Amino acid sequence: MKKLFCLFVFCNLALTGFAFNLGDLFIKNSRFWQNEISASIFEGDTVSAGFIFDLTDYEGSNDKIYSFHLPFMLSFPIVDLTLVPFWYPDANEASAYGGSLKLEGILRSDDINNIYAGGYLKTAFANQKANMARGTSPLNKENFKQWAFEGGLNFNFANLYNFNINGNIFTYPDKVNDITAFGGIMNQNELADLGTIDYVLNLPRFSTGGSITWLSTENSTKTTLSYKYINYENDLIAHSVMIKTIIPITEKLVTTLIYNHLFEKHHTNRDLFGVGLNYLF
Repeated sequence: MKKLFCLFVFCNLALTGFAFNLGDLFIKNSRFWQNEISASIFEGDTVSAGFIFDLTDYEGSNDKIYSFHLPFMLSFPIVDLTLVPFWYPDANEASAYGGSLKLEGILRSDDINNIYAGGYLKTAFANQKANMARGTSPLNKENFKQWAFEGGLNFNFANLYNFNINGNIFTYPDKVNDITAFGGIMNQNELADLGTIDYVLNLPRFSTGGSITWLSTENSTKTTLSYKYINYENDLIAHSVMIKTIIPITEKLVTTLIYNHLFEKHHTNRDLFGVGLNYLF
């Protein structure tokens, strides 16, 4: 973290006048640790672009898992469009690629009472090339395709309170009911919001939940409390409760603190912690 902060300072001195932001998010629990470095390459009124690099060390895996993302957003008068292609290079005898497309728009705008309502629709696709076993057959490397579809609504009151509800469903063209072993490496949060900072390797059926966010008028701290019900293909059911706080330290430096508790059916409950820094140039 200290090295990254020095990098922030160096970039700020070297690139004065070039506006962008750089962030680092570190997540840790008993199964894995993940470090995510993100950069906003270009930010404009109508076009924004960025870059995200993830490094994950998962318990029991021989290799570290790397992933690359190139988020790109277009803003129109009626809707915003966000495209996020991603790629997982070969690791642990598996690889993956895919992307998501999200459309967001305002459904109601009441400037007199300062109340706003919005919604979004998202679709995502992924293909994992991984070893898997079906039925009594031995392990065999296959291309395994997935789709996810998601929708959500949010209600904002005076820019102080925001309520969000959303849900998603996953589909598998290559079928999952006969899979007895699966060696995929992709985090399923790539395709839809599962409401957890866990590195999810299990294959979800669907998830649904909501959140409330409130803003402190004293120091601009933003806090979000969320709940998500997650149903997986292997009959595992999880309940995720998460609290996330974004705290401005200075005009340019922002820190993020995350605590996530997972209640899993027939499994030991787990705690996950995340801490992040964002430096605004």
